[in-house]
Amino acid sequence: SPLLLALLASSGNSALINEFQPNPPSTDPATTEVELLGNPGDGFSGYLHFLESDAVSTRGTVDSVHDVSGTFDSNGLLVVQFPDVENPSFTIVL
Repeated sequence: SPLLLALLASSGNSALINEFQPNPPSTDPATTEVELLGNPGDGFSGYLHFLESDAVSTRGTVDSVHDVSGTFDSNGLLVVQFPDVENPSFTIVL
């Protein structure tokens, strides 16, 4: 079912979703990765919220929440990983 992905930062640091592949070809992976872009060396702490967006009766309800944190590398990238989510067509919101 389609989900809406939203990243809500708990710190004052800004971050962008730089890369995300919601459903790669072949067998579903055990984990999903999201690459964030921020200031090199900055720490980040936030949450990835997956919201239902297809079923009218449950649209907008939280399907899952993942706590993500880490430090942006020298290129300003941070890859966060969490258990694979169901096969949706994603809308990504930062």
